[in-house]
Amino acid sequence: MQKNYNLMRSTRLWDMQHGHSRSLNLLNQEIGESYSKKYIEEINSILHLTLEFCTESIGLGSSQYVAHPIRVAHLVHLYQKPQKSFFNIKLALIHNILEVSSLNFYQAEKLFGLEIIEDVKTLTIDKKKRWDKKYLDIYYNKINISNHRLKLIKCCDKLDNLFLLEDNESVEEKKLYLEEINNYVLPLASQVNDDFYSYFLSIFKETFKIISEQENRFQTNQS
Repeated sequence: MQKNYNLMRSTRLWDMQHGHSRSLNLLNQEIGESYSKKYIEEINSILHLTLEFCTESIGLGSSQYVAHPIRVAHLVHLYQKPQKSFFNIKLALIHNILEVSSLNFYQAEKLFGLEIIEDVKTLTIDKKKRWDKKYLDIYYNKINISNHRLKLIKCCDKLDNLFLLEDNESVEEKKLYLEEINNYVLPLASQVNDDFYSYFLSIFKETFKIISEQENRFQTNQS
């Protein structure tokens, strides 16, 4: 699992430095094996809009940031079973559009349609309450009682972020993030399918081990 973790992590580090092109090419290649050419064109159209309206990149350029939803879409494509739903891939590509763009709900609805933006609204987290347990209880309960695709996409979103968690400079945020995964996301992942849950759990354990080792080294250096 260490080898897989390192490979997935290196892919994400490359995207952060060079942008989304490689991840997009990989997604288009795999999508082309399951869908017709028009779906690849739709992916590119969605990403064009995302890049146009992306305003908050957390210190990254728009191309670097949009690599994240592309990777989430790729994970969704790999792990959605038994059907291969293109709607799920589209949702993954814009799952955080309300968080990182200048679009409000109604503007996004006009661009992408009501059904998909209603799902995006459910997935959108209030950053001001990011670590509030009562808020997280309500937020994740809405996803838990919702449709299967929201569970899949939320889990793929969190899974993608796990590979870069060790780079977070805040010890407290890393601890809170791992607690969030353990308390809320792993129970959702267990509802996706067995293969996905097994993979997610293994990555979580590997990340937890790495973060724990970081903390131990920090404590040793402080003493």
